[in-house]
Amino acid sequence: MKKGKFLAISYILSMAAAMMLLSPVEAAGHSGSKEAGMDRTVAIVNHHDARAKFHEDTALEMQARAREQKRLLERYETKSYLYGRRAQDLQAHTDALIRKLDRSAKEHVREAALHRRMAVQCAENAFCAPNPKAELC
Repeated sequence: MKKGKFLAISYILSMAAAMMLLSPVEAAGHSGSKEAGMDRTVAIVNHHDARAKFHEDTALEMQARAREQKRLLERYETKSYLYGRRAQDLQAHTDALIRKLDRSAKEHVREAALHRRMAVQCAENAFCAPNPKAELC
């Protein structure tokens, strides 16, 4: 019985603490002021910039791994006698991995470009749309 009461009380206290933490966040998000809207827009632009940087870094990493695999494939092809029966399997596996890495790198470059465009559009809409006489436009 004591264990059940302890669990119930700890659950209630944790929920109360969580609600107290959420209240300022909700108040700031629903204030309706222009500054709150601008802060949210800046956060969204920063988020898109961060996502674009992540995708660009990942694409560069994938391209580096693909170059490494291409060097390895070249070694497998020129010195296949060192690998015996496994040479063709290694070549096929490495070739498939190169295609996969290239395709993944292209997808990440495309995603990075998309997030860069979304950040620019968001920044243009936020700084230009509400006030057409603003100095930023």
